[in-house]
Amino acid sequence: MIYIGKIKDGAGGASRAFEKNNGRRIKEIEKGLEIIPFPGSLNVTLDKNFNWGKHKSVKFPVLDVNRKNKKLPWQPHMCNFYHVIISAKKNPDYKYNAWIIRWDRDIKTKRYKDNYVGIVAEVNLRNALSIINGDEIILEII
Repeated sequence: MIYIGKIKDGAGGASRAFEKNNGRRIKEIEKGLEIIPFPGSLNVTLDKNFNWGKHKSVKFPVLDVNRKNKKLPWQPHMCNFYHVIISAKKNPDYKYNAWIIRWDRDIKTKRYKDNYVGIVAEVNLRNALSIINGDEIILEII
């Protein structure tokens, strides 16, 4: 399945979260996916809703904030990673392995719209694909 998406600006929260507790989230993702992720995520609005129940994911616990009480220590929460190939629509010849990331609790509570995704990869995708806010990308589900 193919999705087309538009790059959005993020608040930088994912970048800070990846580096929290001596890079614990990076280490957890490295262990689960066997990659060292670039700290942060690429925010994308898709042309259609992502079908969370249809696509296969790799699932494992990843450190995240306690949303009910942000003063409590961060704890691992079950997280889904959906393998994709990403390319820029303006230059589709350059392709990278990447993963759509979404916590179980966010799928269940619909915290985000189903057409909004965060994407992690081993590289800074903005730099690697030469993309900026508003540019379109192609995601091919693996």
